[in-house]
Amino acid sequence: LTFRAPPRYYNLQDSNTISFFTVLPSGCSAEGRAAAQLANDPATLLNGSLSAAAAAEAAQLDAMKARLDAVQPLLAALLAEPEPALTIAGLDPANPLVWMGVQGQICFRIPASANTNPKGLVLYLADSTTYYVNVLGAGNSPMPADYQGCSNFSVSKGVAAGKYFIALENSATGSLFVTVGFFADKASLACTAFSYATTFGTVTIAWTMPVARASANDTVWVVNSRGTVVNWFYTSCKCQKAPGALAVPTGSFSFRVFKGTVPGGYVFELHPGGLDPMAALAPNWIPWAKFGW
Repeated sequence: LTFRAPPRYYNLQDSNTISFFTVLPSGCSAEGRAAAQLANDPATLLNGSLSAAAAAEAAQLDAMKARLDAVQPLLAALLAEPEPALTIAGLDPANPLVWMGVQGQICFRIPASANTNPKGLVLYLADSTTYYVNVLGAGNSPMPADYQGCSNFSVSKGVAAGKYFIALENSATGSLFVTVGFFADKASLACTAFSYATTFGTVTIAWTMPVARASANDTVWVVNSRGTVVNWFYTSCKCQKAPGALAVPTGSFSFRVFKGTVPGGYVFELHPGGLDPMAALAPNWIPWAKFGW
């Protein structure tokens, strides 16, 4: 049996209290006493405590590293710069068709590190270096200075129908950022006559669709100033019950429009297949306000 005096400090805690007694095996051999002395040696106890703390810290660091490793792919994806893209709102990838004279929206995104200004849009013939100047309506203006943004545009009816692509370029150097390709075609819609009575007007609408794109489901919409469709008809039958048996690419129709509760009169839109986007918008020359509409 061995006895050890307590250490000379106060306010001891369980974690730093050194054993006062060690019960040795029967016989109190020299080996047992040496082992007890080693087990109760302050340096041995301190080294053991430090080793345990170091092992716990290492395990905690390994766990933290494992969590960081797990989020590295996500972090890399968040920090990665986007691929250049130029997109036209509503453009069908399977049938990329843009109707001339109809305003649309085009948006771009380029890597921020590659962004230079001024940026602009240029219309090119497909598979060609031939390009057109000032034929994109609002899209002729400089594009937003940021690395991404949108602008309205419309392809002029002054160019021929065919395959084109729009390029986003640095307007000063001509360096190319990105392109988008499509087929441009043209249709027409016009209000050719209008007569006014007290509560209604009689309007004559004439339309022309490319023969290859016309269908029996083509429709003309009458839209008020709030964008609500208040009347419509199939061009194939000049009715609403059911489309005619055959497409009517070119024609005209006279019908009545009535004064509504929404001021501002109406606009007339030609919709292929009865769907968006529209192929043509009739010039709004009717003086609706003159009639109190």
